[in-house]
Amino acid sequence: MKRSITLTLGLAALAANNAAASSDYTLLMYKDSSFEDYVGQLAFDTTDRCYSLCVDQGTVSSFVWDGIPKDATFLFFGGAGCEGTFVTGPKKDSAEFSLAATGLSHKVSSFMLTRKGTATPTKGIVRSCDEPSDLVYKPNQDTTSWF
Repeated sequence: MKRSITLTLGLAALAANNAAASSDYTLLMYKDSSFEDYVGQLAFDTTDRCYSLCVDQGTVSSFVWDGIPKDATFLFFGGAGCEGTFVTGPKKDSAEFSLAATGLSHKVSSFMLTRKGTATPTKGIVRSCDEPSDLVYKPNQDTTSWF
């Protein structure tokens, strides 16, 4: 029951933030596979671009998303710059995805939302959350609203 309430609240927050944010897509991050230990969220608006997770490698174990295009798929990479081993999230516009059984739990450092079905970032790589880009990171402790 607690997990259901937590996920319902998380999805409600995701929907509210999507409405307020200028970005097209939002990815919620969790430290655990039960989606209870919230890390923060990433907002971005470009598919087929590689992004840094903006948190220390070893922090994230699970993700939640809502409202991505039906032909898009998240890819989560163990290496920076969308290099190395990766896992593919479910091809669903809304999903909860745990890395617990993938071998990449607490090892992911970059991701990409692809519409081309390839693990090659054709629209560039955002290697740092400090470089100018469409990526916005909102940590768990940040109580400010989206733009």
